Amino acid sequence: MRFERIIPIAACVFVVFGLGLGFYVIGTPVHQRQTRLLPEYFEVYVGPNYSVIDHFSPGYMRTELPTVNPYVGEDGCYIVVYSRDKKGSAYSVAGGIYVVGQIRVQGYYQGRICRPKGYEKKDISASPTLKILTDKYFPGKKGGTWPGGDTGGWFDPQ
Repeated sequence: MRFERIIPIAACVFVVFGLGLGFYVIGTPVHQRQTRLLPEYFEVYVGPNYSVIDHFSPGYMRTELPTVNPYVGEDGCYIVVYSRDKKGSAYSVAGGIYVVGQIRVQGYYQGRICRPKGYEKKDISASPTLKILTDKYFPGKKGGTWPGGDTGGWFDPQ
């Protein structure tokens, strides 16, 4: 049996879902999502039209998103790692672009977007330094890898 309940806590709103196997929370306050470490293989579910969610839903296929946590400080966020190489990818985001994993770095979330320290106002996909980091943790991808910041949906879907 599935049910939903909205519980206001301070300035945050949590939506709690029960699936008969326990409860999990969707919608995490900013101070908690910056300190939360995700598991090494984070379960995600891929559905139609390239939609990706972090919980089971009918019509979605489960996959594991490799996650690296080199930064464990309180002020962290995750950059997503993209590639044009389908082999070994977790899922596609359209047009021959694939997600191969995510890396926790020092930074913060601005809405759903990870803003790594030193890149608060910059396009991280063009950063040579972050590209070196993505290639280091996800080597061997034909054409290499590059970073992106849209990972805050794991903590606060919008």
